[in-house]
Amino acid sequence: MSTLFLLLLFILSLVYLAVKHRKTIRRLHPLVTGGIAILFVMAAAVAFVCFYYGGQWLAGNVDNIFALVILQFVLLFVLIGLCLGILTIILDRMENLENSKRHLR
Repeated sequence: MSTLFLLLLFILSLVYLAVKHRKTIRRLHPLVTGGIAILFVMAAAVAFVCFYYGGQWLAGNVDNIFALVILQFVLLFVLIGLCLGILTIILDRMENLENSKRHLR
């Protein structure tokens, strides 16, 4: 149950990033916007796969259920931070690029 909550938190964080950078995303070419959407889906899929298989590996190697839950939380927070950090960097660079193009016009 807690892992579903954290996965929902990750998806809501992705939505927050999209809403935060919506002005930049709207000004971009439709193909670039599609690429951003694909990046978001890929980030969610990679995080899910890493969490699923990493969690299964942890479950097989950790006997204490309390330690397993803590390790799964740590794994999920690291994955969320890593994926959201990469997406934030990409969107910030795109926003800076768009702003620099606008200043040249």
